[in-house]
Amino acid sequence: MLNRNMADYSGIAGTAPVLAHPSTFGPTAATALPAGTPVSIDATSGEAVKAQANAAATANCAGLCRFSAAAGDRAVVQYGDVLELTTAQWDAVTGGSGGLTPNARYYVSSATAGLITATPPVSEGTFVSPVGLALSATELLVTFAAPIVL
Repeated sequence: MLNRNMADYSGIAGTAPVLAHPSTFGPTAATALPAGTPVSIDATSGEAVKAQANAAATANCAGLCRFSAAAGDRAVVQYGDVLELTTAQWDAVTGGSGGLTPNARYYVSSATAGLITATPPVSEGTFVSPVGLALSATELLVTFAAPIVL
């Protein structure tokens, strides 16, 4: 099992940890958002919407829903640290079964809004938008990078 002492995440000895504290923010959910859903923030309304790596407006993932949110409710969005959900919750946002694949990197899906995938998009005009690394079937180390257009 991975030791999650924050000192282990330091870039250089004696410096601050490079991972974000499990901070959250809460825009209003435009639609129902299951736990683990990758979200973008709508530039016009400021609402949390399902991220999708097929367009610039939705490929920039702001974080993953920490809890389920009904439409119109506040969406608690986690953008760093480890997000632990049940295998069933991960299955709902991966489209798979058995939870996450340990040691796999996950990306925002270009095919379906609100899903993540262990297979990065490869089609021209889509975006590669990383969201994290699976530590186990139930834990994702949430890490983001700017999306790259293909």
